[in-house]
Amino acid sequence: MSFPYKHFLLIGATSGIGRAMADRLIESGAKVTAVGRRQDRLDEFVRQHGEDKASAIAFDISKTDQAPQFAKDAFTAHPDIDCVFLNAGVQRRHDLTSQETFKLDEFLNEVHVDFTSVVALAHAFLPYLTAKTEPVSFIFTGTNLAIVPACPMPAYSAAKAALNVFILCFREQLKSTNIKVIELSPPAVQKVGRKVGMPMDQFINEAFAGFQEGKDQVVVGSVADEKTFHEVLNKRRTMFENLSKKEKKKMSPIPITIVTGFLGSGKTTLLLNLIPQLPKNYRLALLKNEFGDVAIDSQLASTQSISGVRELLNGCICCNLVGQLSDALNQLREEVKPDRIVIETSGSAFPATLAMEVNRLEREQPGSFVLDGVISVIDVENWEGYEDTSYTAKLQAKYTDLIIFNKWEKVSERRYDLCLDRVGDLEVQTPCVKSDKGRVDKDVLLGIDGALFAKDDGAGLADGHHGHDHDHGHKHDHQSEVEVLSVTLKSAQPEPTVDASALEQLLLSAPKDEVYRIKGIMRCSTQSPPAESSDALNEPRPVAPQDGTTRHYILNWAFGRWTFTPSDVVAETADPGVAARITFILARYESGKWKKKLEAGGLVQTGEGNEGVELVVERLV
Repeated sequence: MSFPYKHFLLIGATSGIGRAMADRLIESGAKVTAVGRRQDRLDEFVRQHGEDKASAIAFDISKTDQAPQFAKDAFTAHPDIDCVFLNAGVQRRHDLTSQETFKLDEFLNEVHVDFTSVVALAHAFLPYLTAKTEPVSFIFTGTNLAIVPACPMPAYSAAKAALNVFILCFREQLKSTNIKVIELSPPAVQKVGRKVGMPMDQFINEAFAGFQEGKDQVVVGSVADEKTFHEVLNKRRTMFENLSKKEKKKMSPIPITIVTGFLGSGKTTLLLNLIPQLPKNYRLALLKNEFGDVAIDSQLASTQSISGVRELLNGCICCNLVGQLSDALNQLREEVKPDRIVIETSGSAFPATLAMEVNRLEREQPGSFVLDGVISVIDVENWEGYEDTSYTAKLQAKYTDLIIFNKWEKVSERRYDLCLDRVGDLEVQTPCVKSDKGRVDKDVLLGIDGALFAKDDGAGLADGHHGHDHDHGHKHDHQSEVEVLSVTLKSAQPEPTVDASALEQLLLSAPKDEVYRIKGIMRCSTQSPPAESSDALNEPRPVAPQDGTTRHYILNWAFGRWTFTPSDVVAETADPGVAARITFILARYESGKWKKKLEAGGLVQTGEGNEGVELVVERLV
């Protein structure tokens, strides 16, 4: 059904268009909860239609501070509401040139009722509609005067024009959800005491027909020439949608982490132990390739930190399912809008094929995805056995960016050393870490991409808890696998900047067996900006005029690759005297050497000389 809604909460249902629409909705078989200021009219509405079809709530929408409680009360009393119909309007004439008759408070109140209060209500009701799985909708009553304003009614025309823009943006941002956003644009309509305009019955019939056709923009009538009016309306929306597509392309690509490992190595356990370390508002999505494993998927899907799970079943993701990978990733991107996607492969998958496929998507869909790294999990207890017989196990360990030794706690030291020797025989220079009963720090697994850095809840490495409070029964022995340095670059000069060229040389030269991750926030001059990524080092860079402007960037370095992501959000809260804050996550026993190397200078430095500059390097872990 194009218009499947069964219970409408209708604002402004006691008079005019709202009352006529409420009557028609009930006539069509729907329930209506009427909202208005006058209790006598609300009572009359319920008496006319009966309590089985109608209910009422008295509320003054101009009291925007009470909107959240109103929404809560409405859904507590009527949890089956599936459409919120925001129909409100105050329309007055204003002579903007008259010092005697123009009243600013009346003008502003009209804008408040016609626009601000509607936005407040939409924001208040959004969580309740978002929580539903069936089709739901917002319907907004606008006006054709939002496109062509009426000179005598400037407040009404301006407020409805603002509402029209809000609706366009609201609809676009909810595009991938189950919430439909519908705009109803009436012409002048005849009401009690006013015979000018379209008859009310005709308007309601045409509007309802538009709803039933499934339109999300129901325009009844026009202003001036009908053909020209609709051409302007349609071209304007097309231009808006095209601009929205361009803006989406400018968004930071979603980092993808591939987790592979032979059968039973502990990949899912690794992810389950990752979840408690993430900030609550970090949107992690999982693409899982397995033969069933429904119970684990349900457990992952029900956690707060997993925003979406997509399964590719009954086949190997690197062989007969590789063609479905792009569809699955794009579905997660559109529906979940994740900060990161983790691909957990089946035990028999070959990671290099997946890495090439992700890189292909990155080329064909610029700005969509970026490969952050391939992680291979090795079951130390059993790897010696299947390493001899499984070609796949050896490939998984060889074609990877990070090896995690899992299930090593119960084996002898000799057995563990033998596993290390077998990995060494593969002749790869790949960093290796030991898990702590299936747990590895999030900064080693994922790094700090822009979203994770911005959303971190403060449970950082310095507190020794790594974002979780549960006890492992020992003093965090896993810390010995990772050492962490904090680097702060300050200057007495206002708004100091980092020497991007020197920093890039550091990123190029950092050995992957010594440095696992480099994350940071820094200010750079727009005259000498950093390359957007390690792949763009030799490409031309946009250079701004010599006006002394600066820009903040989020750095994420992992496995020899890195990105610099511009961030206006960081700029708003940045310390004006700090040029950079950078964290180095290092292999065991490397912090002493790297502390001396950084303190010696020439790697992390300002672009304005050394006068008044202070470089502080501290070991955190």
